[in-house]
Amino acid sequence: MKEKSLGPCRNIGQISPMRPLLLILPLTLAACTTKPPAEEAAPRDRLLFIPSKDEPCPARFYEEFVGQNLAEVAFPEGQNRRVIRPGQMVTMDYIGSRMNIYLDDDEKVERITCG
Repeated sequence: MKEKSLGPCRNIGQISPMRPLLLILPLTLAACTTKPPAEEAAPRDRLLFIPSKDEPCPARFYEEFVGQNLAEVAFPEGQNRRVIRPGQMVTMDYIGSRMNIYLDDDEKVERITCG
């Protein structure tokens, strides 16, 4: 006896292995398109700062923080920096890529220099 061919309907009742992937794909793509909130985004110059022989330290990009409390200031991770409080002893070695953040008695940024 010859089996009947069901043609395109032969897989009725079976779930195609591609169907779950097709359902997950839009969610995956949507997750990749989210934008960070505006308040978390750092100014473009600070993100793109690349140390060079002429300018190894990004101190000039942080001058706007003078007068703000240190706790309110965000510096990039990995940036070579030291915080100097009033009366604190510091070494005299010069490291061109290091930022020196000077604070006043109220923990506010007084000035930012390189070295």
